[in-house]
Amino acid sequence: EARAAELVTQGEGFVTTDAENAAIRLVGGARSDQYGEITPKGFSELGRRLELACGDVFADLGSGTGRSVVQSVIEFDCSRALGIELAASR
Repeated sequence: EARAAELVTQGEGFVTTDAENAAIRLVGGARSDQYGEITPKGFSELGRRLELACGDVFADLGSGTGRSVVQSVIEFDCSRALGIELAASR
């Protein structure tokens, strides 16, 4: 559990370049480059409500740095987790 917290709370990947933002807006629209990430505590609650468990596949579109993807495997034992992010710096 401590390792999960360490992986999920490292502070990298929060800044995108102007070029990345422009490319993201081209695909997703005017506000699609705005970034917000669910907290580890918030994801724990979401995972419980979704009843994530062993054998589940978790997919995160706009996964940012992938913390929720990692947390889904470590905390909920999902058998597969996939994160998709448009910004290369994340």
